[in-house]
Amino acid sequence: MISTPLTRFISRYSLRQWMSIVGSTLIHVVGFVWLAPTAGGALIAFSLLPVIVSAWVLGLRGGLAIGFLANVLNTVLLYLTRIPDVEGVL
Repeated sequence: MISTPLTRFISRYSLRQWMSIVGSTLIHVVGFVWLAPTAGGALIAFSLLPVIVSAWVLGLRGGLAIGFLANVLNTVLLYLTRIPDVEGVL
C-alpha cells in the first residue's frame, strides 16, 4: 500500500471515529432539509453538531476545517431548500 499524507491521516483514526463524524453530518443534512420549511434560516445553528463531533475526534485543526466546510454546506443547503430569507442570513 502506498503511504500518502491522506492515507496516513485517514488511518490514524478508527472507523468508529470517522462514522461519528459522517453520521453527525448526515443528521444535520437530513434535519435541515426536513425542518427547513418551518424553521427557516435558524437551522444554521444545528451545524454545530458535526463541528463539535469532529473537533472532539480530530482536535482543533479538524474542528476548524469541518467548521469551514459546514459553512459551505449550510450555504448550499439554504439555496437548495429555497428558504426565502436566505439573503438576510448570509
